[in-house]
Amino acid sequence: MAQVKTDPDLIPGGSQFVAAPPRLEESDAAAIAEHHFGLTGQCSLLTSERDQNFRLSCADGSSYVLKITNPAEAEEITRAQVATLEHIARRDPGLPVPRTVPTRDGEFAASIKLPGGGVTRARIMTYLPGQQLRHAVQSRALRCNIARMAARLDRALSDLPHPGVAQDILWDISETHRVRPLLSRIAGDERRALAGVFLDRFCDHVLPQLHGLRRQFIHNDLNPYNIVVDPTRPEHPSGFLDFGDMVEAPLINELAVAAAYEDYAQPDWAETLAAVISAYHEITPLTEAELALLPDLIAARQVLTVSITEWRAARYPENRDYILRNNAGAWTSLAALRGMADGQLRDMVLTAVEARA
Repeated sequence: MAQVKTDPDLIPGGSQFVAAPPRLEESDAAAIAEHHFGLTGQCSLLTSERDQNFRLSCADGSSYVLKITNPAEAEEITRAQVATLEHIARRDPGLPVPRTVPTRDGEFAASIKLPGGGVTRARIMTYLPGQQLRHAVQSRALRCNIARMAARLDRALSDLPHPGVAQDILWDISETHRVRPLLSRIAGDERRALAGVFLDRFCDHVLPQLHGLRRQFIHNDLNPYNIVVDPTRPEHPSGFLDFGDMVEAPLINELAVAAAYEDYAQPDWAETLAAVISAYHEITPLTEAELALLPDLIAARQVLTVSITEWRAARYPENRDYILRNNAGAWTSLAALRGMADGQLRDMVLTAVEARA
């Protein structure tokens, strides 16, 4: 088992979570958009975990997202995110993801000073219309279409050139073992024990097998806040947002993240999950080894969710509600997965995929 430092604030991959998000006023954001990007409009604050995001609404009806990057994010990582969006636009122009808007000087971002000192970067992207998945009418058809779009995205990312720098972030399922020190931050003996069961299984069963899986860059955060749906076509996603958690990892981790946000409180959750996995497999076929590990990778994502969010909520109580937005669902998921017989979900997934072959 990999060794980690005992201080949770020093966990490898945690540096981006230690620095507080920027805190600009909406008027400051509007001034940045006009001065650096030549766009005039009203800014309204959007929710975010590590950065600070604003919606910029212009008089001509156009909208953009102004992102004020967390100062802990290296410039190379920001450049890599911009290059990723440009690569997707070339590989699959019809795939609905944001497009980067250059500065007046043709740069990918502008250097700005933060209140109280410090320097970071501001960049602007196009705004994708639609409603966040968390507000959309849920259906199995919608979830399957999201899986198909995710498979398209991963096909577009499959030949993304390596930017020369790899983001090290706690949200990488492949590194789930690193959050063990955070389990102590989970309230309640039963919950700590439940998370510990799945963490032990990841370390003993999953981690040794990850090196044999195909790897590529993945979005890594297809949660209900980062997927928008067309309200006029409620069974169809209209875009994917926020590439801030992008990592190079086993391809199957992408589907594990998306599948972690199914509604595990529903009695037919396992059947829906199998259908969603099969839908992804239609576009980007998965190997038997990838499919066999998928249930454990879904559980590992939930272990990351409960441990990271409870740690960060204690660190940043002013943003507690947003940080814990997916926490309750993660506990429901872990309880549901724990309630299945060993190998039952894996067999359901393999059977569903074989039936569509």
